[in-house]
Amino acid sequence: MDTFATLRIVWVTVISSILLCNVCSGQRFERTFRVPSTEGSFINFVMDPDTNSIYIGASNKILKLSRDLVLEYDVSTGPEPDNPACLPTGECTYGRQVTDNINQVLVVDTSANRLISCGSVFQGSCQLRRRDDLSLIAYPKSEPHHFIAANSMEGSTYAFIAPGPSDQGEVLYVGVSRTDRGLFSNPPTVSSRTVAADSNNINIFKFASSDEFSEPKIDMNPNVLSSYPRFNIKYVYGFSSGFYSYFVTIQPQSYNIPSGPLLSKIVRICHDDNKYHSYIELPLMCSANSVNYNLVQAAYVGKPGAILAGNMGVTPNDDVLFAVFSKSQSSSDNPTSSSALCVYTIKDINRAMKARIQDCFNGNGNLGIDWSTGTLSTGCRQSNLPINDDFCGFEVNHPMGGTMPIPAQPVYSTNSATLTAVTSLEVQEYTVVFLGTNRGHLKKVVVTSGTSGHEYEDLTVVTNSAVLPSMYFTQDKNYIYVATQRQVTLVPVENCGQYSTCGECLGVRDPYCGWCVLDNKCSRRSECSDADITFRWATTLQECPTISVNPGYIPRTQGIVRVTITGQNIPALTGGHSYSCVFGNFATTSATVVGTQLFCNSPPASKIPAITGPRDNLVSDLFLLASETNQKFVKTNFTFYECNVHASCYSCTSSSFNCDWCIYDNVCTHRRTDVCRYVSNSELVLGNDGPDSCPQILPSEEETLIPEGVTTEIVLKAANLPIPKSGQLGFQCVLDIEGNMRRVQAAVLDDQTLQCQAAQYFYSRKVLSLPITLSVEWNGHYIIDNPRNAQVFLYNCSVTHTSCGVCHKSNEKFQCGWCHAQDQCTIRDQCPAMWLDRLQTCPNPRVLQFTPVAGPVEGGTIVTMRGENLGKQFSQVDNNVYVAGIACQTLETGFVPEEQLTCRTGASAQGIMAGPIQVKVDQYSGRSNANFSYVNSVILSVSPTRGPKSGGSRVTITGQHMNAGSTITATVAGQDCRVMETTSTTAVCITSASTMLTSGGVRMKFDEATKVNNNIRFEYVVDPTIIQILTDKTIKSGGLPVQVMGTNLFSVQQPRMTVTVGGRTFTGEPCIVKTENIMECPSPGIVADRNATEDDPIQADFYGFIMDGVLATRNLSQDSSLFMPYLYYPDPIFYPFEDGEEQMTENLIIRGENLLLVIKEEDITVLIGNQRCNVTSLAKDLLTCRPPEAKPARVEEDGGLNYGAQPQVLVLVGDLEFFIGYLDYSGAGINFPLEAQIGLGVAAGLALVVIMIILIVYRRKSKESDRVLKKMQMQMDILESRVARECKEAFAELQTDITELTNDLEGGGIPFLDYRNYTMRVLFPGCDDHPVLRDLEVPGGKAAYMEKGLKQFGQLINNKTFLVLFIRTLEEQKNFTMRDRCNVASLVMVALQGRMDYATDILKALLAQLIDRTVLESKNPKLLMRRTESVAEKMLTNWMSFMLYKFLRECAGEPLYMLFRAIKQQVEKGPVDTVTGEARYSLSEEKLIRQQIEYKILTVNVVGVDDSQPIPVKVLDCDTITQVKEKLLDAIYRSTPFSYRPHKDDVDLEWRQGRLGRLTLQDDDLTSKPEGEWKRINTLSHYQVPDGAIMALVPRQQTGYFNLSGFSGLSSLSTKSLTKNPYGNGAADCMNVSSPGLSRFPGSPASRSTSPIITPDHMENGIKLWHLVKHHDQDMQREGDRGSKMVSEIYLTRLLATKGTLQKFVDDLFETIFSTAHRGSTLPLAIKYLFDFLDEQAERHAITDPSVIHTWKSNSLPLRFWINLIKNPNFVFDIYKSNTVDACLSVIAQTFMDSCSISDHRLGKDSPSSKLLYAKDIPQYKNWVNRYYQDIQAIPPISDQDMNAVLAEESRLHYNEYNTISALHELYSYANKYSEELLSLLEMDDTARKFKLAYKLEQVASTMAGEV
Repeated sequence: MDTFATLRIVWVTVISSILLCNVCSGQRFERTFRVPSTEGSFINFVMDPDTNSIYIGASNKILKLSRDLVLEYDVSTGPEPDNPACLPTGECTYGRQVTDNINQVLVVDTSANRLISCGSVFQGSCQLRRRDDLSLIAYPKSEPHHFIAANSMEGSTYAFIAPGPSDQGEVLYVGVSRTDRGLFSNPPTVSSRTVAADSNNINIFKFASSDEFSEPKIDMNPNVLSSYPRFNIKYVYGFSSGFYSYFVTIQPQSYNIPSGPLLSKIVRICHDDNKYHSYIELPLMCSANSVNYNLVQAAYVGKPGAILAGNMGVTPNDDVLFAVFSKSQSSSDNPTSSSALCVYTIKDINRAMKARIQDCFNGNGNLGIDWSTGTLSTGCRQSNLPINDDFCGFEVNHPMGGTMPIPAQPVYSTNSATLTAVTSLEVQEYTVVFLGTNRGHLKKVVVTSGTSGHEYEDLTVVTNSAVLPSMYFTQDKNYIYVATQRQVTLVPVENCGQYSTCGECLGVRDPYCGWCVLDNKCSRRSECSDADITFRWATTLQECPTISVNPGYIPRTQGIVRVTITGQNIPALTGGHSYSCVFGNFATTSATVVGTQLFCNSPPASKIPAITGPRDNLVSDLFLLASETNQKFVKTNFTFYECNVHASCYSCTSSSFNCDWCIYDNVCTHRRTDVCRYVSNSELVLGNDGPDSCPQILPSEEETLIPEGVTTEIVLKAANLPIPKSGQLGFQCVLDIEGNMRRVQAAVLDDQTLQCQAAQYFYSRKVLSLPITLSVEWNGHYIIDNPRNAQVFLYNCSVTHTSCGVCHKSNEKFQCGWCHAQDQCTIRDQCPAMWLDRLQTCPNPRVLQFTPVAGPVEGGTIVTMRGENLGKQFSQVDNNVYVAGIACQTLETGFVPEEQLTCRTGASAQGIMAGPIQVKVDQYSGRSNANFSYVNSVILSVSPTRGPKSGGSRVTITGQHMNAGSTITATVAGQDCRVMETTSTTAVCITSASTMLTSGGVRMKFDEATKVNNNIRFEYVVDPTIIQILTDKTIKSGGLPVQVMGTNLFSVQQPRMTVTVGGRTFTGEPCIVKTENIMECPSPGIVADRNATEDDPIQADFYGFIMDGVLATRNLSQDSSLFMPYLYYPDPIFYPFEDGEEQMTENLIIRGENLLLVIKEEDITVLIGNQRCNVTSLAKDLLTCRPPEAKPARVEEDGGLNYGAQPQVLVLVGDLEFFIGYLDYSGAGINFPLEAQIGLGVAAGLALVVIMIILIVYRRKSKESDRVLKKMQMQMDILESRVARECKEAFAELQTDITELTNDLEGGGIPFLDYRNYTMRVLFPGCDDHPVLRDLEVPGGKAAYMEKGLKQFGQLINNKTFLVLFIRTLEEQKNFTMRDRCNVASLVMVALQGRMDYATDILKALLAQLIDRTVLESKNPKLLMRRTESVAEKMLTNWMSFMLYKFLRECAGEPLYMLFRAIKQQVEKGPVDTVTGEARYSLSEEKLIRQQIEYKILTVNVVGVDDSQPIPVKVLDCDTITQVKEKLLDAIYRSTPFSYRPHKDDVDLEWRQGRLGRLTLQDDDLTSKPEGEWKRINTLSHYQVPDGAIMALVPRQQTGYFNLSGFSGLSSLSTKSLTKNPYGNGAADCMNVSSPGLSRFPGSPASRSTSPIITPDHMENGIKLWHLVKHHDQDMQREGDRGSKMVSEIYLTRLLATKGTLQKFVDDLFETIFSTAHRGSTLPLAIKYLFDFLDEQAERHAITDPSVIHTWKSNSLPLRFWINLIKNPNFVFDIYKSNTVDACLSVIAQTFMDSCSISDHRLGKDSPSSKLLYAKDIPQYKNWVNRYYQDIQAIPPISDQDMNAVLAEESRLHYNEYNTISALHELYSYANKYSEELLSLLEMDDTARKFKLAYKLEQVASTMAGEV
């Protein structure tokens, strides 16, 4: 079987069968092709216009379907081994990874009979395939012009074939977004490519121009890319119309605000433009009612129907653009469900563009394409060029944009879905637009004008899957292909048959549909027979056939009735056909046509269905049936009614029909004369009389109240009561009491009154009043109507009134009172004696409960008392309440008669006390059983002690009597804290927000008592922030851990994650805060209106974190640039064991599904009984874990353990729990017989004895060697473990510090030097006050002519010939020193700062001459620029420094600074000898302490110079006082640049003990004692400073003792010398200094001495100073006094530990430098420009050896620029660099240089440690360098125009940084010094003679001398 057949079988097995008649939501779909969710999603699809074949582009696949959606062919296009950082062909130093190929572009090239498909791999290369079988024709990918599409899914690509320039024919127009990946992340945004008929033509996909100097393309400006990497353009659609091609795009309003508002724009290019001078773009606006739909989602160009064309002022042959837009989510490109359809004519678009072009060519405004020109201010140039309709651009004013939008109003809008697709079709004179949505719907809209349209159908093609933007019609236009992510569906353009009535059919206004009258169907006109005959085809609602009938209703039992039917729009029948009347589905009668009327008979009663109620009628359809089609085509209603279903007079006479009530027969009838025995007016109620004429009970004006148990007569009002006839029974009252019918005889007093005889009534429910339903019967079972539901009420006063006061408060209508004799509430008749009415005072007042139960002794507590008989009026209790014997002021506001009263307590003169509450009501008195307590509240503590500045912290205040009083308030740190709850020992309150960071004590107010405790403190700290969410998806049930990165997370107590879905908010369980920067939060579970799927997860509306009162973290979704949308995927499912039980094996397998969508192994817990099963692997539908070997106990439901039963298996994922079954351990063990065990034991023992004998013999022979080997092995193991542990601990600690450092950087930023200071340190290192920084200083009389002369000299300098000859003259002089060369190079760059383009030209000329000399005179061209021996080399260094400053600020500066800080912190974590500069942690062997120094880490609390709050700082007890001051200053001023900090020499260090104890610590004082010739510098341990000591930095006091920082010979000392130049401060000083003051110290990293470093600076009266190591110890190569016996080389492992700790930071720096696109920045153009120049020079000199070119590049960039900055970060940052740090940086700089070298460095045991340290890393770094150079070479060359634009911008920004006159003055001093030699050379040079340069120089000299 061939490959194609195999592939086809595979796909056919996984693709669902073709559905020929698929019913979905009532819609008939002809065909559906679907793939399962396991396959890749469809990206796009296209239809072959010739064959209607469908091509689908998917992930790694291209499919071809027939027109019937049958799979014909499929081919694989991936995955492919690829890396976006590499070219598709050749070597890839980065390594290639298997990468999915996303087929983004599919274009059918009919002229060449091929399909063009462009994927995301191989830099967006395109495949050319045959249309018939998809076989590959060509796959060009070797050249940059082959790269068409975006190289990742993040970018967008749209391509189409349309006419191009006349010499090119058809071309491929491509619009593509930039990406952030690899070499070709920034292709031309729009371009035209050749599509040669020969697919293997070498020129295929080249830019379509025969002019090699012009390319039809538009590029983004490099400055835009480097400065605003987030700027991008999304290409949505493209098309051709008339003379032009167009693209529809989305892009930011301006490149410099990439996160600002987004606009939709339309782009136009002239077909015949091979330079894209005609490029113009204008915004498209689609808005209405203040809603701006700013994001275009899809578009389509089609023809309008006649109606739309007429209303829009175009013809049906003109093109119209249909576009669907959505409103964006804030400023992101994420669309909302608010969408609209807008329509634009191409004529209007062209008209707007023509107006914009004319305006620009009139010189008005700017070009407007800021992202291409790179500036907002590129103005339009005026020209008289005529602008006609087919204008194709000009040499000026291009590319062009505009801000005036092309407006349109929505013709259709929706808020329920995002519109994602659009296409249109002309149907007769109408325009039908088909719209796809993100929910899988297809909407049909009729557009009648540019502002109006109506939706007439909404189909569900697939549920919750977006429709792809393109849709296609079949050739007959009867079907439309609609594609979603996993299926393609063939949908009929109409479904008229779904409508069953004429009103439905014509009411939707579907242009396809009309009503075929006699066929009684909705259809197309072509499907209706005889549609041309009158009244047979209806297209409007007015044309629908209708009929009416008379009479419209008859009694069911009346018999046959002749009915008359009147019709409208009833067609005449032909050929002898007739009509019939069809009554429902039960009878048909013939009809007779008379004129416009029809007559037919009603059916007999026997055929009419019976009517049994509750309705009294049957409404039947009355159809007209035409025998011509045998179809019932029109209908009306016909009603049959039945009166005898009514059982009461009231309902009978209320009927809509002619029903009468026979009173004495108790029956309803329509035939009263036949049915009623008595038919007089008084004996009959006619239907016309109405229900009010019926006998009935009427409600009384007042309620009828019946006391329970009291004999009572009931009198009822009535109307129309009948008088019973002879033989008929009288009246009875029937009362329904709790379901029991109580019947009582009744008498008619008159025709309006009826009386029920006296009786007693009882009820059992415990309610005061019970409504009773009452009815009246007569003649046995005849019921008198009670239409108004007249009722009576039974009541019992004693049921709910348990006290006298409550009894008196009952409703007066019941007349209840208190029977004192019976102690209950009754009516007067039921009380034998002592009945108190409601006006009398109740005895026995009682206080049953009160709150609060305690209050402060100061009083003011509002006490609320509840009880009984507490008075009817407030006056009865006013001032009659006493609390604990103290009068309590009564308050009327809280008084509830008889039940409640309130009062305010007075102060207790006796202090703490307790007593009952006493209440007096008139003459009666009562008191409480419980006591009220006067107490004294005490505040003891508060927890937590800090909270966020925004408040919301739940604070618990602990103390005594914290619930005393009625009103309790609290303040913490001076801010209100809302009290939520209290107990006797705690009060819980919620803090309010604070306007500042502050701290303070706790203050509480208990009514009139105020309590304060300032000894406990609460601090308001900086609000927490969320920086990053590491997990942006979870399962629907939630509970999965979400890793969150932030700051100040410990400042809140119980943070929780919250999400909002569908308007409902869900909150997760509390997060676990692990560190200040990391917390883990369980994701909240959600309940949503729909199910989540793998392809369509549920996206949270917004999400965030509840962090006390911090609002900034509540909604993180609003910042889409930092936080991704949060998605909910389906829950995992784990299936139970098949038989409920599984046998225990080594690996337990549990099956499930949805296991890899979100969850990971660590998210799953498998429990077997009471033990865990360790998860070993997780697959898509399988979970594997390793069960415990021993059987665990089963966990019973009550939590008990059952060791006898088989354990259950549970799987826990998030908040889900799955019971899988039981695990059978019965076969896990083997029963081994006891005898066998004994035998085996004996045999094993004998074998062991034999082995031991052999070992003893062997051991004796090799005992000594084993001992030595073992000892060495142990030493190595200990050493290795020590290094590993030390490295691990140091790295972990450093990572914590770096996290803090990162936070510092965010707050204070990196201390970059400004441009002037940075360049000064590069140009003139060590010069603080160079002449170029100030005005020229000359005597007043000479100023005028010297300035004039210098300007003349400046003109000469700006002459290229003169400047080149001037430099050559200087370099030829023997006394022109290296310092002079550096100085002249720097002065030239300063003088030309305002003309960087000219400076670059000079630099290129000088470098070219230098290369010429090197190649011709040297045998080794690799020596080029190896050493600074020429002005050109120093100029190159300066030029690179100028051009890369921005790159340093935005990209490379951060990792360089992080490396410096990491080295500094790592070095300072261990001891550093302040005399020698040696350190415990170092990268340099020369600066490594080779002794074991014992030390302790102390944490001291330091107060700054400004007496700020103490902060903890870690120091070492072995630190000198100066070292401690340095660390304290670093901690206090860590966000302050070094030059702005107090100097360590200006402050003293005080140790504070208690209030008055202060001791100033110094490096040397009276406590310092010499030991022989040595004196040790004082340390913290010398003063015995303890951990936690309080330190203070105070202004320096003059003392008689020296401080070590005054000793210039010590490496960590005064940084005041940093700015001093060891070579002097003259203008000619330009020497590079590797470290400030480095040359002053013999102990510099360049020259380590093994002898004691004793200089006069280290001596005090002949005493040698030492800190950690005495120098004679080093001479003798022995260890320190602490007795370590290990050789000093062992300590070299510390180098390795330090290296491992800093590895990440070194890698980050190197990776940033050696990357063409890193950290959001692109490669600086200067580097590409320089490297291209070197490549050109090599080619000019026929140098083909790649190692030479590699060396040139390394010498020009890494050596001349990066090495200098790595060794001297103080050139870039405002920092202080110690010698120890400098030594480490020197090692890294050497590693950097070795990485750039191509030579192999052979290393041995004698190699320097600095070489050995990075020996394993250098090969990797070399690969990075090689890749870097290759990537740069692969980038398209930088044009001189682009480079000059960059140089011009550089000049504009910095032209005034220096005084160029001063620079010219310094340069002139050289010209004057060597004037004879220079004049001679100028006279010899032909060009110089031509321009009379020698003469001009002499003029300058004369002017300078004042002679002119």
